[in-house]
Amino acid sequence: AHMGYILIAIIASYYAEGRIGIEAVTFYLLAYLIMSLGTFGVASMVSDSSKEYDSVDDYKGLFWRQPVLAAIFTAMMLSLAGIPLTVGFIGKFYLFFAGVEGALWMLLAAMVIGSGIGLYYYLRVIYRMLEPAPESGAFNRSEQTASAFAVVSVLFVLLLVLGVYPAPVIDLIEAISAYI
Repeated sequence: AHMGYILIAIIASYYAEGRIGIEAVTFYLLAYLIMSLGTFGVASMVSDSSKEYDSVDDYKGLFWRQPVLAAIFTAMMLSLAGIPLTVGFIGKFYLFFAGVEGALWMLLAAMVIGSGIGLYYYLRVIYRMLEPAPESGAFNRSEQTASAFAVVSVLFVLLLVLGVYPAPVIDLIEAISAYI
């Protein structure tokens, strides 16, 4: 789905005036990098060496066992869904704006529908994390390293900071895209 969102901006760059399509793609790729690394970073931290947690049910009770990681994971998932105050919202808004500039109305409708469907799946995982913790000893803290936690923490801060104040990065992208 996310590649389809990027294609909207690529197509819009053909129809729209200026460099909005290139700028939107660049910002969204940066946002997607932050969101994906953060999401998969948390997923790898809660997995142990004997089992990877690749089912939605595997995350049941994560909030009660590791609330900080669950909060970071929730923020990453909501950002992937495009919820305001996250870098994912700014990225999707930028892509949407490029689509409006290119008058790509049907593609924008598909983007909105796809985002809604994606939100449903992200909320399912969040709901599972908030359910009571299972009795088994899942989510082994001993295998988590300080460096892994530092990386996902930095990604979390970037997710929020660029979601609230993206102007410096957008200005940099605009300046760079002038040379393309």
